[in-house]
Amino acid sequence: MNNTTNTQSAQPAAHTPGPRILQTDENDIFVEVVDSPTEGTVLATFTADEFGYANARLIAAAPELLAALRGLEDMASSVPEFTNLPAARAWLKDARAAITKAEGRA
Repeated sequence: MNNTTNTQSAQPAAHTPGPRILQTDENDIFVEVVDSPTEGTVLATFTADEFGYANARLIAAAPELLAALRGLEDMASSVPEFTNLPAARAWLKDARAAITKAEGRA
């Protein structure tokens, strides 16, 4: 099933704060946000196969990946020697597109 929603917003989309962890049972993998030491909220459930594990790991790491990409984009944008390189400009374009998509502005 593919339920996708394309939302346009003037404000960046906020994501559920973490930390995010993976939990498993015999059939499924759960991406869970730890709300407190004794409670969590399940964000996503996947079938326990190689694709399910790969997708769950990606969702669990998404907040850290986005923060790292934002930091790299900010740093790289401020270095003229870097931004003058054609390959760097292409990388920055891709990074900005990914950030825009993650923030719900794509």
